[in-house]
Amino acid sequence: MRPFFYLLFRFMQGFAHIFFRRKLLKNSSALGSWGEKFAAGILKRKGHRLICSNYRKGRYEIDLISSDKEGRIVFTEVKTRRKEGLKPTERAVDKDKKKFLKQAAKAFLRENGLRERKFQFDIITIILPPKGRPETKHIQKAFR
Repeated sequence: MRPFFYLLFRFMQGFAHIFFRRKLLKNSSALGSWGEKFAAGILKRKGHRLICSNYRKGRYEIDLISSDKEGRIVFTEVKTRRKEGLKPTERAVDKDKKKFLKQAAKAFLRENGLRERKFQFDIITIILPPKGRPETKHIQKAFR
C-alpha cells in the first residue's frame, strides 16, 4: 500500500497543470520561455542535438540552434501564442525578422568556425489553448 503523502502528491499533480497553464496564459514572457523549452523537446524527439538556446549577437537573436541527423545546423524561430489570430502564427516571421535571423546565423557560423556547414531555417509554432493539448507545427526549411 502506498503512503498517504504519495497519494496526496499524485492527486495534487493532477490539478497542477490547470494552475500552471493559467499562469502561462496571463504572462506572455513566461509563455514564450515555455514554448522554447517545448520546441526544444520536439527537436530532440526528432533526433536533433541542441547546441544553443537564445543565442544573441548585438540586437540579433535566435531562439534555438541545433544539429540534425544529417549534420546540418538548424536555426529555429519559435512562435508561441494563446490562440491562432487572423493570420497564421508562422507569418509573424516577416521580412525584417528573417533578415535579423540571417544576420545572427552568419555571426554564429563565423564565431564557431562553421562557415562551411550546411544550414537551414525552421519555424516551430505552438498554440496553447486554455484546455487541451498544445497545437504544434514544425516548418522545416521555412526560408533561405
